[in-house]
Amino acid sequence: MKYIDSMLKDKILVVGGYGQVGRYVTLELITTFPKKIIVAGRNLEKANSFAREYNNLFETQKIDIYDLENITEATKNVKVVVMLFITEKQRLREILY
Repeated sequence: MKYIDSMLKDKILVVGGYGQVGRYVTLELITTFPKKIIVAGRNLEKANSFAREYNNLFETQKIDIYDLENITEATKNVKVVVMLFITEKQRLREILY
């Protein structure tokens, strides 16, 4: 059963995949793993806009990293999660220091 589950889980979830760094990572990933990438983040419109720029070569999804149910659902059919974002705490630290 585990083998079948791992075969079904063939997607790569890129959280923050439409941001400054995330865009580059996403574009590299789609060259190697076409149709396997899901770009996710807080702003679904930004993710969708980025996908349209590249003829929808990847899926998009809204995700809230602070919502355990949302994370569980978002990663249900995902084999790998790539995290490319800055939390508000990190951003505040950069501003203060």
